[in-house]
Amino acid sequence: MKLKNLFLTAFAVITPIAATAQEAKNADLKKVASHLDMDGQFFMANNIEGDIAKIVDLGADWLQTAAKNGKEGIPKDLDLEKIFTTLGGDQVYAYGRSAKFAGDHWVNKMFVQTNGSNKGLLSLSGEKAQPFAASAFAPSGSDLALEMNMDARQLTSMMKLMEQMPKCPKTERMMKGMSKKLPSGITMEEMLNQLNLRISAAVKLDDNKRVECPKFPEYTFPEMHSCMRVEGFNPIWKEVGPISKWVMNHEVQEDGTTLLTPKNMPKRGMMKDKKPVILIDEKNNLMWAASSIEFLTECRSDGAKLKDDAAFKAISGGLTDGNGLAYISKQTCMEIRQVKEAKYKKMDKKMLSDDRIKMIMDHLTESKNGYFAAMTKSADGIHMVLKAPCPIKEICGGKGRRGCRSKCGRGRGKGYGKGCSKCEKSAGCEKCEKGKGNCGCDKDGECKCPAGECKCEKQDAAKDKAEANPTDM
Repeated sequence: MKLKNLFLTAFAVITPIAATAQEAKNADLKKVASHLDMDGQFFMANNIEGDIAKIVDLGADWLQTAAKNGKEGIPKDLDLEKIFTTLGGDQVYAYGRSAKFAGDHWVNKMFVQTNGSNKGLLSLSGEKAQPFAASAFAPSGSDLALEMNMDARQLTSMMKLMEQMPKCPKTERMMKGMSKKLPSGITMEEMLNQLNLRISAAVKLDDNKRVECPKFPEYTFPEMHSCMRVEGFNPIWKEVGPISKWVMNHEVQEDGTTLLTPKNMPKRGMMKDKKPVILIDEKNNLMWAASSIEFLTECRSDGAKLKDDAAFKAISGGLTDGNGLAYISKQTCMEIRQVKEAKYKKMDKKMLSDDRIKMIMDHLTESKNGYFAAMTKSADGIHMVLKAPCPIKEICGGKGRRGCRSKCGRGRGKGYGKGCSKCEKSAGCEKCEKGKGNCGCDKDGECKCPAGECKCEKQDAAKDKAEANPTDM
């Protein structure tokens, strides 16, 4: 059964059902509105409590009825309600978005009401907001800061949902891999069940030393000093630590941490003069990786930090806690602009005039304090803010590649050129390889490419048959 058709039909049928008056038990649009800007250029709030559950219920009824009426390929144990609740879909009650212009940038906000739930997919970004680590260790004047949580402790229970799906070799190999023993003696599943990472990174541009841009040698880019910090790294270190001695030099420091330096560092690109260093701080469950020991020392020192910079304070709005962070400085925007302009100058055919391109570039670099994004969890739900050059009023999704059309039901876009086990022989078709036309396999795995355009054996056999029996044509 094609899920795409299921969802389209379900959407058409569920629209009047979802619109039926219902009592809101958990959704609170006043609460949603309180976390957004109602005085800007765009605002919306939507009560979706129970809507998705109705679609799931309709889908379950559809699958059961189709199976009873002889439809093949529907897993007997497929429980849509279990999948829905395990992923935490029943914990989303309402959401809202707003966009407001703030002088030289747009403030886009989105709020999802979950009443503090940490179930299923909602758990992957961490349990609750914590003080940002990236802005706290990034030296003052840093130009990039990134931070995200990766809580995998509920991931294995969600992965087991794939066992209900149609069998696929890749899925089966992945599930078997979860039970394999790691160097420490535990399984991959056991390690994931204790893995709760907080990954932070910082980059500082050094305008006093500029290096040649690899793609545009006529332009130079400031030397970059970078540092990454991973909290909760000890479970991973137990597995990779013993193996790393084959490729890294281990040096035990006085403070009990272990310093690692690469034995063979490739000398190319913008990192050719760098000597990266990795520091494992088992006592504090941390891993540090930096472009140089000097920058690592600066990040771990008590000196001035990014969180105290006036520009960062202004663009972040004073936000100090959260579950995710992204910051880009004005200087970085200007440097990127120069690279973009160098690219446009080399283009033979332009889709926009020079004046229009300049207007867009001016708009991208007009924020004097750079740009900022953050995601924060609270007792009400999930808060997201994006301070960017443009308003985000709607989320537009692109059309993905179509899957295999054969009965196997496997593959992601593989029915057109690189098919699954039943479609591999259609790989010789030029149209398949270029991603054009309707060349591929039919529902029985038979090649349906036009005569003369495919090299697969089935096409050749069909051609020979047609020549031998012209009356069949």
